[in-house]
Amino acid sequence: MNEKIAKTKKRETPMDKVVERLRRERDESHADWVRVGHQEGRAWAQRAHYAELRDMALTAEELQDKCVPWDSVALPEDMEDILKECLRGDRGPGFDGCAFAQGFHDGVLAFWAEVSEQL
Repeated sequence: MNEKIAKTKKRETPMDKVVERLRRERDESHADWVRVGHQEGRAWAQRAHYAELRDMALTAEELQDKCVPWDSVALPEDMEDILKECLRGDRGPGFDGCAFAQGFHDGVLAFWAEVSEQL
């Protein structure tokens, strides 16, 4: 019976292993850039002016509520400027700007959720 199961299973080729590894690395890289963006978004929120923080948080909440993919969003110009400032410098190979922006907004929202009720 085990022989039948073994015969019906697709044999894994060297290329399958390479594709599996590349997919895993892609997913890990995306998660890493989301985490970096979250840290930098939170740091930005802690030093932002109230009006900038409120506007960024409200826009991020609105986008989140609509479940819009982050890379298809046209951000307000002031938000784009803030993100561009955060993105200055060389981020290194494999930089994922969409993942970073997603994390950045998540970091801003997390900070806003902590402080908004106290204001």
